[in-house]
Amino acid sequence: MSSLSPDSTISHYKIKELIGRGGMGEIYKAVDVELGRVVAIKTLSPALIADQSAQQRFLREARAASILSHPSICTVFEVGKEGDLVFIAMQYLQGRTIHDLLAQGPLPIESAVSYALDVAEALEEAHKNGVIHRDIKPSNIIVNERGSAVVLDFGLAKQVSSYSSALTDESPTMMHVTTAAAIIGTAPYMSPEQVRGEAVDARSDVFSFGATFYEMLSGVRPFSGRSQIEAMHAILHEEPKPLSKVRREVGKELERIVTRALKKEPGDRYDSVSELKLELIEYIQRKGLQIRSASRPTAENSSITVKTRILPTGSFASRTSRILSPRVRLPVAVIVVMTVAIAGAIWWLIVGRSNETQADFLSSLKIVQLANWKNEVRENIESAISRDGKLIAVSAMGNGISDLWIKQTIGGDPNPIQITKGEWSNWNPIFSPDGSQIAFKSNRGRQFGIWRMPAFGGTPTLLKQINQDDFKLIRWSSDGHDIYYLFPSQSSLETDLLALNTTSGDAKVVAHFDQHIVSLSVSPGEDQIAYVAKKDGQYDVWVMPVSGGAPTQVTKDPAGDRNPVWLPDGKRIVYSSDRQDTYQMCVAYLDGRNPLQITFGETDVFVQDVSADGAKILYKTLKEESDIWAASPEGSSDLEVASDLNVKLWPDASPDGKAIAFQSIRELGGDGAKLDKCRILTRPITPGGQQTQLAAVGIQPLWSPNGERVAFLRRSKDRNWNLWSVRASGGDEKQLTTDGINAGGYVTVPFNRVQSKDYSWSPDGKTIVYCTLYEEASVRTLSVDGSGEAHILVPTNPGLIFYSPVFSPDGNLIAYLSRTKEMPADGKHIWSVWVADTRSGKSEITFQKNSRLRLLGWSGDNLVVGTPVDDEGSRDPREVTFVQVSTSGAGRHDISHVPSAYLYNSFLSPDGRYIAVPLREEGKDNIWLIPVRGAKGRRITSNTDAKLFFSAMAWSPEGKAIYYGKQSTRTLISMIENFR
Repeated sequence: MSSLSPDSTISHYKIKELIGRGGMGEIYKAVDVELGRVVAIKTLSPALIADQSAQQRFLREARAASILSHPSICTVFEVGKEGDLVFIAMQYLQGRTIHDLLAQGPLPIESAVSYALDVAEALEEAHKNGVIHRDIKPSNIIVNERGSAVVLDFGLAKQVSSYSSALTDESPTMMHVTTAAAIIGTAPYMSPEQVRGEAVDARSDVFSFGATFYEMLSGVRPFSGRSQIEAMHAILHEEPKPLSKVRREVGKELERIVTRALKKEPGDRYDSVSELKLELIEYIQRKGLQIRSASRPTAENSSITVKTRILPTGSFASRTSRILSPRVRLPVAVIVVMTVAIAGAIWWLIVGRSNETQADFLSSLKIVQLANWKNEVRENIESAISRDGKLIAVSAMGNGISDLWIKQTIGGDPNPIQITKGEWSNWNPIFSPDGSQIAFKSNRGRQFGIWRMPAFGGTPTLLKQINQDDFKLIRWSSDGHDIYYLFPSQSSLETDLLALNTTSGDAKVVAHFDQHIVSLSVSPGEDQIAYVAKKDGQYDVWVMPVSGGAPTQVTKDPAGDRNPVWLPDGKRIVYSSDRQDTYQMCVAYLDGRNPLQITFGETDVFVQDVSADGAKILYKTLKEESDIWAASPEGSSDLEVASDLNVKLWPDASPDGKAIAFQSIRELGGDGAKLDKCRILTRPITPGGQQTQLAAVGIQPLWSPNGERVAFLRRSKDRNWNLWSVRASGGDEKQLTTDGINAGGYVTVPFNRVQSKDYSWSPDGKTIVYCTLYEEASVRTLSVDGSGEAHILVPTNPGLIFYSPVFSPDGNLIAYLSRTKEMPADGKHIWSVWVADTRSGKSEITFQKNSRLRLLGWSGDNLVVGTPVDDEGSRDPREVTFVQVSTSGAGRHDISHVPSAYLYNSFLSPDGRYIAVPLREEGKDNIWLIPVRGAKGRRITSNTDAKLFFSAMAWSPEGKAIYYGKQSTRTLISMIENFR
């Protein structure tokens, strides 16, 4: 029995599953519900730290170990106690331990040296901070997905062994040895001083490192025996067999390094792991090995020779002195490269920071999480920081209305204080120079415009009425007289920066832009403007004087930039930049230097504001969660089908009902910009089934009727979607189209497809029907039985765009939608439902309306269509009419008028009898079944969370289950401190 069950919580961690047991306790996979990240939770056996004083000492020293921060060290996030459980929350790592890799035999020389260098750097960092590992062994080293070695359990083994109530420094040696061995782990990796029960220092870790490195190179342990006692005797009294005799290709150089590390007396070993590491580097240089190291990333993120990147981690001065010490004899070419690098680094130290000092600079920064909110539908949470850095203001929604909140950045109430309450929404707060006032946008009293109020609450005052809502407040002037705001033209093709006089209410144009500008910042001296503009297909940061003149391009790379904010020196700009599909925080320099990236996480970081002294940078991150659940049409309890940290969307059930296919990605960034980077996965419906990846990139999977293949969409280099297919068991990936297909689009929060299907399989599985792109729109059928030939069923119509083709149950007819390309005089497109005969190719309109339509599918010989009563904003829950349309000319009849329904998440059952659609009743999503013929609808789920949303659904083939996404988005407001 495990001490924690799935879905239970400890502190703010939700337990997912037990993933391991050891002598120290149990290890669980869990999710930090506040930050949304996956963690590993290690619960420690109460027997190891039985008394209260031992617990306190353990917690104190384990927390001290948690200060370690290095790519090759598993990060400890928290150490705490809840009830009888002492727990450690740490980084969740995926990969294989060295112990597991050694099960296949000795490691390749290059791999062993690479992993050894990672471990040496981890130990160097720990020892520098006064932490001794004391349990280095193969099972405590994991090789992650990037091929780097990461060391687990820093500082913990020492503390646990020290605090077992059975042990003291005065205990008899053998009692200390045997008990400590049981606690610490496998005896063959202990140093002689550990075996003797003596005090240990960093050189004990050097010995254990040597024993581990010996095994990586040879595949056998240097000291072994039939029992732990025999292994300990060998450590004290025997010498290991020379490495070169165990494995000839190891060579004398590596044998010398390992032999010195395994000396019995600490004084005969390397004085420090840094000295050992330098010998490893010298070996790598002489051999010209290609290695990867966690703390030395390359520009291409790939393996390169160490000759070009040999600088170890640490301060620049210490690294330089170690590398150029007399002990290291480098090739001439390397010395030349290093000399140039050192000269360049010294220049950077004079005029600014370089990449070589980036790690040191970043290590001084402190990140503080200030607040977090679960988002409502399409909510954009905004925040600002007061000039003195003591307060933040946030606009966030509650019960459908956006309100303003404030919070102190240091001390004070841990929860934000709500300062606006009522029926009016409030957005986009900015602080006055002295922090006593907040200006914001509001529609209060039906007077949309710029308002102000005291920072800690009070009666708002209208400063200027503005009869549109897409302007944006930028900055309150330093003298308090003006408020700068961006104002787009009606066509959104031009933008003005205006200054509103807070006394007279008059506004004057400060700058005019002949393009749409979303992100802009006024410099602290109010003499320059930084903004993001699009040129030559990319979004970069530009700067222009307020007085006029030509703008200067500050960033010049393909990465998309946004949210520029000036730093107080007026020479740097902090901004967000799309780096490999994730927005990271960067600093741009006006003197032409390359930007400096200062965040490296897996979640988008969006800059919000900077304090007047530049020491605090306010930013927000978005974290989406979406798991796939199954609901019964009978209304019994729903079941979680697929759950992990990734965002999982758009399931489709296999024809036998035993599995689902879906798409998955770590995070989408709120606006779905990374939707085309999803993976296609399948998994059995039964709990605990093994997940299988079918495609590394793709969306919208659909099973073939025989269940043998899964089709999906993938975006091509020209940014068009094309059809692909893959075997349901994996492999044999094929591209089916090259001319692009017309995908109907999607909406976010919740993530739903605008149309129920963008392509469809024929009932016999031999054909797929799809619509081509709107420039030359047509409806085509594609043979997937081997020929791959496409036939034009409906030829190009220059006035129409086609969507959502669906085969009839017998395969003889195809229904599809059209929309007029040009906007009619009344401002409403004409939408039509067509039916084409696959045998004759003849098409006829069966239904037409001047508002958008969603084609749900076939109900016998009829079609079921959804349409919003009010076409404006139909992506949100609104009143929807479902209509049954005859294909034989018998007309149409309304099935139901449904209030607050998600039109874009409505799906017809396989037998055509029911429409499943989420309704948003009393501010909460729940799935309802609407009968197609003459009966009252009924609710089948019981969601009580107002900020949990249901995304695209799929029926099981027999209609006994509905699969859907449970989605939520959380915004975290955080702050970087100590920036300089």
